[in-house]
Amino acid sequence: MQAALGIRHAAFGKLAGGAEDPTPTTALGSSATSLTDFSNSPVGSVVGSDDSDVDHDFDDEHAALRNADLQELLRQTREQDGTTSPQGAHMATNRYGSDVVLPPFDCDRHVPTLALLNPHSGAKAGADILALARKTPYYRTRFFSIVDVVRDQRRGGLLDVFRAELNAAKEEARSRGLRPRLISGGGDGTASFALFMVFLALKADPGRGDEGLADRGNGFVWDDADLE
Repeated sequence: MQAALGIRHAAFGKLAGGAEDPTPTTALGSSATSLTDFSNSPVGSVVGSDDSDVDHDFDDEHAALRNADLQELLRQTREQDGTTSPQGAHMATNRYGSDVVLPPFDCDRHVPTLALLNPHSGAKAGADILALARKTPYYRTRFFSIVDVVRDQRRGGLLDVFRAELNAAKEEARSRGLRPRLISGGGDGTASFALFMVFLALKADPGRGDEGLADRGNGFVWDDADLE
């Protein structure tokens, strides 16, 4: 297992001149009345304001529906990921024992942590560790199969779940003056693979800006201070 402390951002760097009708009585009272006159009239301004309010309400309702849909997809993905065995897990017996659990995580003492493990590494030891993590509080929501995450990049999929946990770990660490810890477990290339997955999870998506994926000015959903 290799551990990378914090996440450092490096080299990832950085939208009337004509005659005026002297006696217009309504917004439609004269052919000389311009669009500007209409928009400045009391009637025009009221209509414009109402339309703006309607559009704003529609946008809010649409955003709320999209968010509710996303949360339901995330819930389903979490539920599925927590009840299925990691690909490659030893189904008959776990090399670490069937009753083994990981050490309790103390939120007041321990650094907020996530893990990306390759279940195929170490003669599939990674799969057995993931299986144990899924039976243990805290770890069951913070330990991921890196293979499953890279394969499930759909909206509401495992990559989205990983991003949500990464954001949560960042805020937990910030409240204590710390930086979150990322554990990568696997072969020689897993550490680089894990960092790639972190930046993939944090990559901005303009089409999903209302879902927390807006560009913070550097192509990512975290600003430069968060990435340091």
